[in-house]
Amino acid sequence: GVSVEEMSSVVERVRQCVLVASGDVERKVTGRVQKQKADRARVREEKEIRRQEKLAEKGKRKLENLQKRYERDLERRKKVRLEKRIEREKEQPPPPPPPEPIDDKERRSIELYRERNRRKSEKRKEERRKNREEKGKLRFFERAAASQLALPGAGGQLAFPGAGGQLAFQGEVRESEASFASLK
Repeated sequence: GVSVEEMSSVVERVRQCVLVASGDVERKVTGRVQKQKADRARVREEKEIRRQEKLAEKGKRKLENLQKRYERDLERRKKVRLEKRIEREKEQPPPPPPPEPIDDKERRSIELYRERNRRKSEKRKEERRKNREEKGKLRFFERAAASQLALPGAGGQLAFPGAGGQLAFQGEVRESEASFASLK
């Protein structure tokens, strides 16, 4: 038989071995997990870098395409403009033929016609000017008469005696002066 102490010491040793082994396993496991995490992080970083590079490449291509399209459009517009100009030049009517020479008799009749028209228009202008002056004079006298009528005194009536055609107040001048002074 085996004594109880030996048994207990064996059990203790086994327990120790198990503890050590479990510790090793734990360390191994944690190491592996950390390594996996690091690997994943590295892969993520590499993916991100590739994505950024792709984006940059795409942007560059887009810019180049835009530039090319702009240049193509420019060329096309130039071409269209040129074609339109050529079309316009084709469509333009030929220059008018030089006027036929006018003989002296015809020239004289044209001059007379123009002269007559000029005289008529000058006459009309003169008539219009006279009418304007007449109207102006008339208005002036109408205004003057209206202001005279508005003057107080002696009923403010106007008498137009035939002889001399002067304006004469009915009533006395003194009376109108007095009433005029009272207005001041």
